Amino acid sequence: MDTITDSINSARNILLFPKKRTIHELQNQKNMKIFPLVPNDLLFSFYIQGYRLFLAIYTIKGNETTKHILECSSISWLNNIIVLLTSCLETLQQLKDKLGLFEPINKNN
Repeated sequence: MDTITDSINSARNILLFPKKRTIHELQNQKNMKIFPLVPNDLLFSFYIQGYRLFLAIYTIKGNETTKHILECSSISWLNNIIVLLTSCLETLQQLKDKLGLFEPINKNN
């Protein structure tokens, strides 16, 4: 049951907390190769946080990087997934608590 809980929690956290990438990772990602006409001092990063889609635009000038974030849209079905994942976690915890009541009985037998 712990493995299921961990997997559901991981899925929920991936949607809520996007992985932060370094500038170097962004420069070398496959997505940037799709836009061959984009100058080398511009980087694009699309990511999901919660139920929203974001576009981050990085401008690189020497050692200085400027970041601009645009919220592209809200994706309602992602919100539904987050709610369902949270509900699953709560239900699993309730089940775990109820099964925990039987542990003393099993130890005595």
